Amino acid sequence: MTFWQGLSTALQGHGAPECDLTLATAVVFAELIKCCAIEGSGSGGNNVAAPDAQLLAHLQDLLALDIPAATALARKAQEVDAASTSLYPYTHCIKQQSSREQKYALLAALWKIGVMSEDASLRQRIFIAKVADLIGLSWRDCLSARIQPG
Repeated sequence: MTFWQGLSTALQGHGAPECDLTLATAVVFAELIKCCAIEGSGSGGNNVAAPDAQLLAHLQDLLALDIPAATALARKAQEVDAASTSLYPYTHCIKQQSSREQKYALLAALWKIGVMSEDASLRQRIFIAKVADLIGLSWRDCLSARIQPG
């Protein structure tokens, strides 16, 4: 099975057969959580939850999934993320299949994941800004999503 066949048949998709919006969103989350875990691992005693648990919680919250569906999606997203060398196919899918409001909500969720406090690392900020650019949102949108209340 090729990479694209695996991606298109991984879970029930939204939109084009080669683009599973739910999986694409989960892969972006998984990559940011992996970045946060790398950042937190050198901080000595930082109580960062395991990436699996964080990813599961955020998928349940943002995508309104039940536990079995979120677990299956988290597992698939981590498998796909581990095998990937680029986020472009996933951000391109999000750019093509999402409304502006959905993209903005994704950025707000990324900020929520990456910045549990005011001291976001430079790596996390760059990652989120790059995702914003790749999904067709401006730097202004990126900053606005960060300071969004709630």
